[in-house]
Amino acid sequence: MVARPKSNRLHEHARSDARRKTGHNGATTVCAPQPTADGFLNHCFAPVYPLTEELFDQQGVETDFFKSVSYLSDLYNLGLDVHQLEWGHNYPFNIQHSYQLVVEKLKAIREDVDVLILSNETTKGTLATVQQYDTDYYSYFVPVKPLWQLQKSGNNKPLTHLLESIYAYLMHISGLPFISDQSSYVFYQCDMMLESRAEWTGREERKEYTAFEKIVKQSRRGSRIIRNRINQTTHLKNFHRRFSGFQPESEAEAELKAVASTFLNLYTRFPNRSIWDSYHIGLMTPDEEYRIHPDQFISFIWDFDDGIYDDLVQSLDADFNGGGYVELPQTVQMFDQPQPVQTLNLEFEETFFTTVGNLISVQHKLSLDAKYN
Repeated sequence: MVARPKSNRLHEHARSDARRKTGHNGATTVCAPQPTADGFLNHCFAPVYPLTEELFDQQGVETDFFKSVSYLSDLYNLGLDVHQLEWGHNYPFNIQHSYQLVVEKLKAIREDVDVLILSNETTKGTLATVQQYDTDYYSYFVPVKPLWQLQKSGNNKPLTHLLESIYAYLMHISGLPFISDQSSYVFYQCDMMLESRAEWTGREERKEYTAFEKIVKQSRRGSRIIRNRINQTTHLKNFHRRFSGFQPESEAEAELKAVASTFLNLYTRFPNRSIWDSYHIGLMTPDEEYRIHPDQFISFIWDFDDGIYDDLVQSLDADFNGGGYVELPQTVQMFDQPQPVQTLNLEFEETFFTTVGNLISVQHKLSLDAKYN
């Protein structure tokens, strides 16, 4: 059972009022007084809902649901009379009306919190509060070529080692996929790009296809090299030592150390926290058919300036503009038992995405500076 707020992408259609029209001269037609059959419009009726399978167990649903109403009301001081709510309407309308009341009261004090009714193996229906972090219409593509260039040149070992520790954290702990991972969305997209270009028949188009195929092969090969190098656990073990010993010699290096400091703090406080732990796909919109999954815009890529990056960004823009529902990171608190404190907290998500954005900005500066290449 899932109850959820209406999608903010739905719009009310304009409609004409068929019961009241103007005459030919623009004046409203006035009818003589007469008995009307429209008296029922003065009354409010509850909608008719079919009893689906998940609602058959009335006792179980009511018991679990109204317990959770009590727990949530106590935590947020909503002052709800649970007994009155349970017996104020027949089942299942008592559930519906109580849920709507909880949503209204909670929104009045916490506008950023949504309320759902969830069911699982242990509960027939319990309230849960949900808070989402808005990643907006951004991509979080972290390039690995700047690290590859540093490793290849050998010009700045301390910078290289610190960057390796950052990337090891993003790969081992945060779970960012590589462009060379065959199970990743970016790998799949590259195959689709190649497949579409393979159908080109013109001479110049065939040259472009050959060049693009070369880029894909190089990016996958280079990404595998970086992935294998940072796969060693020593990069995480030495993260703190490398950070402490790193002395920035430029503005870009100072920015990178600030990024490293934040990631190191996240790793210390949340040593096993993957970014995917923040996603509960379909929780807010279980019936949504067209959704944009997080792995479509969170990933390691090879470079900023190749055709792969350009195509990925264009494809993502098309998905965003096409009205797809963007899955957002979330924090959830269940009320299947008494809750002593409010646990909704988006500090990890906000810090992580902000810092990834800062890392991408720093990497762009490093990629443009000849001394790092």
